[in-house]
Amino acid sequence: MDPGLVQLYDALVGAMGPEDVFGTLETADGGSRDEALDATFRRLARACHPDRFHGSSDPDERDVAGEAFRRLTSFRGRAEVKLANGTWGQRDAPDLPAGEETMEVKTARKTYRVATRPFVEGDVGPLYRGTCLEGDGPDSRVVLKLAREAEDNDLVRNEARVLGRLKGTPSAQSKHLPVLLDQFKSGDRNGVVLREIDAFDGTTLREKLPAGVPAEHAAWILARLLSVLGFAHSKGVVHGNVEPAHVMVHPPDHNVFVIDWTAAVVEPARTGEGFRTLNELYSPPEVGERKPPVPASDLYSAGKTMVTLLGGDPATGELPASVPGRLARILSFMTLPSPRQRAQDAWEIYREVGLAREELYGPHSFVEFRV
Repeated sequence: MDPGLVQLYDALVGAMGPEDVFGTLETADGGSRDEALDATFRRLARACHPDRFHGSSDPDERDVAGEAFRRLTSFRGRAEVKLANGTWGQRDAPDLPAGEETMEVKTARKTYRVATRPFVEGDVGPLYRGTCLEGDGPDSRVVLKLAREAEDNDLVRNEARVLGRLKGTPSAQSKHLPVLLDQFKSGDRNGVVLREIDAFDGTTLREKLPAGVPAEHAAWILARLLSVLGFAHSKGVVHGNVEPAHVMVHPPDHNVFVIDWTAAVVEPARTGEGFRTLNELYSPPEVGERKPPVPASDLYSAGKTMVTLLGGDPATGELPASVPGRLARILSFMTLPSPRQRAQDAWEIYREVGLAREELYGPHSFVEFRV
């Protein structure tokens, strides 16, 4: 992949505001900031414009270029607004809801205003909503995850390690992963700062749709979930705890995020790392049997997760009659008890889902998903 594109994509993903992308916009020759913005935008656009990569044989490179250019264009729009209203360089983060008691958390890099009460108790510890005081606009919204006890520090550190590994190689799947912004300590407990994700987790989505997610929409959710797992597996990472609460869906743009990588294992065949958690409904049999993690383990959990989203019973695998047979067979193959007999390759199943979608619903097109 083009190294200039990789460097720019990394910078755009990590940027908290337009100032992080375009700099101070001060010019040596006394030109205006608007002129400096235009010149900087054109320079950066040359590095990532989709037309430049249109003929690339690498589909990931084409997707990364498209995503980078969309982000760059969005930051330019925000920069123009700030220049017009005279707020360039000001990073006033939006406040938390009125009446919310807050505290400040300072790290070596940033300062965060954080609610004193968690909004949810996660598997590893509480999660707090907050804002980055050096951030700007929606990109300043963050979530702080803190280990419940010092004994859970290794899981929090593990998530940071795994996300760093996955983000080390930009790809089309990067937009489906959490963005790790910072790390901190509170007493003897470790914490991480993640960019807030504006999406429904699978558990909430299921509650909002009592009959289950319609199969046509479940198919693209499954495809995106498989693409994330396929990418992770190619980097030697097994998620280890795929379940509805760890799959987030943003209906307006059909984006899917796979979150909570605290239980992930890296290159288990080489490192000897084993499963870190047992989820009674969604973990494959090999977890309880203390067998080594394999990519097929994630596929089992992903299949059970989709059974739940479709309105079925993850314990039995039973699906509503409305689910097309071809999609049901794919899920059945993903959830066979034996890891040797079930689906092995996320990308292979991804292609099968794509063919099934086309057969069932025609050529791929954007269909609005309302929740």
